[in-house]
Amino acid sequence: MKPVSIRSKFLLGVISLLMLLGILFIVLIQTIVHDRLVKELQLRGVSIARHFAEVATNPFLTESTILVEMLADDYLETEDDLTYIFAVNQKNEVVAQTFGKTFPTDLLTVNRISSDKPYGIVPLKTEKGLVYDIAVPVMKGELGVVHCGMSADSIKKSIDNITGWTTRIIVCAIILVSLIAVFFARALTRSLQTLAVGAETVGRGNLSHRIQISGRDEVGQLAESFNLMTENLQRTTVSKEYMDRLLNTMHDALVVLSPDHTIQTVNRAFCELLGYSGSELIGKRAGALLFGHKEFLDQEQTTRLAQDGFIEGIEQTYCRKDGQEIPVLASLAKMLDETGSLQGIICAAQDISSLKQTERELQLKSEELEELNQSLEETVQIRTRQLARSNEGLKKEIVERKRAEQELLHAKELAEVANRAKSVFLANMSHEIRTPLNAVIGMADMLRESDMTPEQQEYLGILHRSGLTLLELIRDLLDLTKIEAGRMELETIPFDLEEVIDRTCEMLAVRAHEKGLELTCRIAPDTPMFLQGDPNRLRQVLTNLIGNAIKFTAMGEISLEVKACAVEQGKVEIQFAVADTGIGIPPDKIDTIFDKFSQADSSITRKYGGSGLGLAISKLLLEQMEGRIWVESQIGRGSTFYGAVRLEPQVAPLPDSEFTARSLTGVKALIVDDNANARAITRELLSRWGATTDTAADGDSALAALHTAREAGEPYRLLLMESRLAPMDGIKVMEQLRLQDASLLNGTIMMLCADHPSSDIKRLYELGITTHLMKPLKRRELSQTIAKMLQVPQNAPPPAKQTATTMTQPPLQDMVRILLAEDAEDNRHIFRLFLKNTRFEIDEAENGAIAVEKFKSGSYAMVLMDMQMPIMDGLSATRAIRQLERERALTPIPIIALTAFTSTEDIQNCMAAGCNLHISKPVRKDKLIETIVNTAGGAA
Repeated sequence: MKPVSIRSKFLLGVISLLMLLGILFIVLIQTIVHDRLVKELQLRGVSIARHFAEVATNPFLTESTILVEMLADDYLETEDDLTYIFAVNQKNEVVAQTFGKTFPTDLLTVNRISSDKPYGIVPLKTEKGLVYDIAVPVMKGELGVVHCGMSADSIKKSIDNITGWTTRIIVCAIILVSLIAVFFARALTRSLQTLAVGAETVGRGNLSHRIQISGRDEVGQLAESFNLMTENLQRTTVSKEYMDRLLNTMHDALVVLSPDHTIQTVNRAFCELLGYSGSELIGKRAGALLFGHKEFLDQEQTTRLAQDGFIEGIEQTYCRKDGQEIPVLASLAKMLDETGSLQGIICAAQDISSLKQTERELQLKSEELEELNQSLEETVQIRTRQLARSNEGLKKEIVERKRAEQELLHAKELAEVANRAKSVFLANMSHEIRTPLNAVIGMADMLRESDMTPEQQEYLGILHRSGLTLLELIRDLLDLTKIEAGRMELETIPFDLEEVIDRTCEMLAVRAHEKGLELTCRIAPDTPMFLQGDPNRLRQVLTNLIGNAIKFTAMGEISLEVKACAVEQGKVEIQFAVADTGIGIPPDKIDTIFDKFSQADSSITRKYGGSGLGLAISKLLLEQMEGRIWVESQIGRGSTFYGAVRLEPQVAPLPDSEFTARSLTGVKALIVDDNANARAITRELLSRWGATTDTAADGDSALAALHTAREAGEPYRLLLMESRLAPMDGIKVMEQLRLQDASLLNGTIMMLCADHPSSDIKRLYELGITTHLMKPLKRRELSQTIAKMLQVPQNAPPPAKQTATTMTQPPLQDMVRILLAEDAEDNRHIFRLFLKNTRFEIDEAENGAIAVEKFKSGSYAMVLMDMQMPIMDGLSATRAIRQLERERALTPIPIIALTAFTSTEDIQNCMAAGCNLHISKPVRKDKLIETIVNTAGGAA
């Protein structure tokens, strides 16, 4: 059989290795790509199901299954890998599906998901291949579950495509590397073949042959060395003188013996070893050199030498001339002539005295090591017994730890039960406190509308402010408890930022004007209004900051400025600044004011009151909304609190009903306000819409500007007049204008403070001024009012809710009956007083059961339902009323929930039971009437 060449072995090894690496690479790529594609497919399915669940929430609430099926069909058409979508309600009944008439009912049981899980994924093998069933609960499972199926066919196609391209690349790489290997193998073996032929030629006796290899690599160096060796062999002649010189140059002791073991030749090293001269050794018997004059070789050694021709590693002991024993290690070889006859024996001896000494030392060390080993074994045995005892102790400790873990788990469960009980207790206490507080604040509101002495008005103001302070304290304590317990859940719903800011300023404007402070608000033009987030918590933060500014400011003004700072990762950062002219904060106290129950100075609590929780809660809320809060302040000059929050813009916001940049082109306006900041904000709004604006700081300047413009033939078409000017207020200015030239009153919009008395409004009505706006001005309210007054078109129709006040007499309408379910007599009395002198008639029920019975026999336009009542609570009563409406095929009437529970979960429970709106206690008169009017229709 022909032997395999080095070149073939090299090529076969390279190709095999490349093929193995290629197969491993293909398998690895398939595994990684498959896992990544499966994960991406599942995540996309979860995203589709979640988005579908969010979009289908309202159809679920209204039980509009047709709308849900339309949404499912739209998703099925737009998503390639989506095979089906179906939705089930709480009873696991299919309310919408995309299978057609034959729905596979086995899908209802393969992927059940509990409400505490965000989603569930189950792989299914179907006739069409592998499908991943993904389930997502709607509103934590309270409305139902959405299932969608994601087909894995695209994954297999992608993997097959990647595998094909990877295989082609690996095959090309194997071919390319094989060609390179062939080239290098051929170059290497060619030189080796040349070297082999030359060695064979020299081996046959042709010492004049030379190998012709010109390279300088290892093969070339080997060929050069081989040629040098051949030259040396060719020049060398076998002579005694040469051999003597050669033997003397060697470091080992060499001696040449005759066949009868007589010394014939020795080298210098042999003479030095034994201490003799060469002449003294030549001719002696070799056995005479051995210690004890023994035979140089015994019978066995002689036989081995005769058979093998050499003997290696014979230990012998030579005797020096001075009598010292020298241990040596000898190697012997026969010298034969051309006929094979024995000519002599050559012996090479190596002094092993140092080795023998090392052996003796090693023997001593071995004996010591043996003793140490025995000692170590005894120590190991002792340690083993100790470890056995420790192991027993460890087992006992493990048992104790497991028992402690069980006790800790039990304690954790008890703590969770206690925490839930605490939350329920706090919620109940909140309701119990807010129920009488509703009567206190409600009575105070009613008394403020009656004729009272200044002293009684002062007492009533203290009562009203104390009630509001107590309400804020209750809210702060509940919020802090929720945050610390990790139960503060933020909503992510679409909202209008401008509406949140306007309502907040409108609510706090009364408090500001009661202290003689001006509250202004400016929103930067490029600030996006339609966002997604938690508007209630954002309003709470703004209320805390503006409320603090009002509390710590004795004179001057409060300003709120809102702008958009940055857009990152699909979110916009909304930054707001609340500046005041109050007492300021010491520099060494700035870092502590955001701590719980902390204020800059202990005397502040005594002078201004407060729990020290507002800023701490605001900081925690902003941090939960990916935001931050900080402050800049100077003692005696005021403070500016900055807040920033990151929110997502709405995908498809509602159209903004506002003027364009040219809507008021050609309109000349005069702004009269004694506050410079308020004048600047109003002027910026009108100028943004294209109006030409002038300003005046007092009534005299306003009168002069009006007459000057009239005489110049360019009268003002629009006049915005502040009602409270000094020294002559805005109403007196209007009275003078009426006496001098009533035509100057045309186009007048009065800007009234939030706490303006009704008597001033009556005076304006008598002057013929039928339009007024409450300060601080709101952009949309101002644009709608100007558009109506000057008949200027806007971009979009105004929203349904009109907040501008037009002084027209309401039409006479029939009485509207309202069913009030409230267990507290004081609160029922408050509601009667609130709706006194209105067209709304109240029918009262002391609990939910009575309310249901009255609903069966009566006819009502709406229901005001308290959630916490004995016998039957508001949630049960609401469900019972909705059930009666379904049984009798009645049109659902509005049900408004009245409760002190203000958490997101509580509000969702009210809506899930069938309520349409939610009003938190204590109920304000204006808020109640506004809600009833907007819900029941008509006017109060």
